[in-house]
Amino acid sequence: MILIKKDLLNVLNKVVLGLSNQTITPILNYICFKDNKVRAFNGIQGIEINYTSELNCLVHGVTFVNLINNINSEFIEIKQTETHLIIKTENINSKIAILPVKDYPFIVEDNNKISINLTNDLVQGVKYCLSTVNTDPNQKNQFGITLTNECLFSTDMLRISQYKLQEKLELPEDFRILLPQTFCNLLLKFIDISACKLVFNTNNIVAEFEEIKISTQLISGFNFINYGKTIDKILENKYEFIPITDEFMNAVDRCNNILKSSKKETALLQFDFNEIGLKLTTETMLDYIITGSVCLYEESVDMKVKDIPKFRVKAGLLVKLKDYIEFIGFIPMSNKVMIIGKKGNYTQLISSLVI
Repeated sequence: MILIKKDLLNVLNKVVLGLSNQTITPILNYICFKDNKVRAFNGIQGIEINYTSELNCLVHGVTFVNLINNINSEFIEIKQTETHLIIKTENINSKIAILPVKDYPFIVEDNNKISINLTNDLVQGVKYCLSTVNTDPNQKNQFGITLTNECLFSTDMLRISQYKLQEKLELPEDFRILLPQTFCNLLLKFIDISACKLVFNTNNIVAEFEEIKISTQLISGFNFINYGKTIDKILENKYEFIPITDEFMNAVDRCNNILKSSKKETALLQFDFNEIGLKLTTETMLDYIITGSVCLYEESVDMKVKDIPKFRVKAGLLVKLKDYIEFIGFIPMSNKVMIIGKKGNYTQLISSLVI
């Protein structure tokens, strides 16, 4: 069997994104050639790509990709035996061990399907809400983006994101599903390939592109909490929003750079609005042992907001704000100031502590 290296490598470079990076279950490090498809599965997410070949085996994914990538030939001859793939070119003779395909795990789709088209609006919402997804897999109801028929939302318990879709999706009114973070990251890598349909099954979600399928098992064992309602409740009142400026963001960046040398629990940025504008202050604890080991940094910004008490917030939460929002507001509460940012249909809420 003669294969074109460029086409084979193109498929392999995509499918290995679905491999596991752990060695506890070795078979999850293998890719599967079967029925003119190439598959990878990491125990939760999987990728399946259409590819015509006579191969019917499992092969170690990363090793096979490296081997094919190192071959300096346009065409590659591959022959499958019971135990190996024999790979030849004009000046290379190599072989790699294989396993039988019969026990390879993969997500099994069912017939209880609800499907929607993946629109540009939905993709935009996924991109924005990924910025506040909790990275702790033990927090199941926060380890992804919740999708309803009219919005997406996510939280890491310090921030909440909500993206209201321009048009309601053709889904039941009570529809709720969690799009796992890793599935969303994979989805965004393939959105420019072709049109896509999202299929919601009883136990899994499948993104169907023209030649590729990305699937994920559903995260279960938790109750959905509509964190988006927190934002809706706050926005029932009218608050002043002001444009985010380069001056403000550059000052936040500089303060954050100072705080990078600090102990994590002291890496807070103080906001003090006064008649002149905003004073940002960092007080960095350099060492708990040496008394007075502190670095103090202050910077003034031309940003005037009335009736806001002094408060502190984790600086790292603000650094990338301008990538997602255009306007910012400050909402005083009993023991905190809520920072709220907006851009079109997207809203992000950040919690801080009053001094």
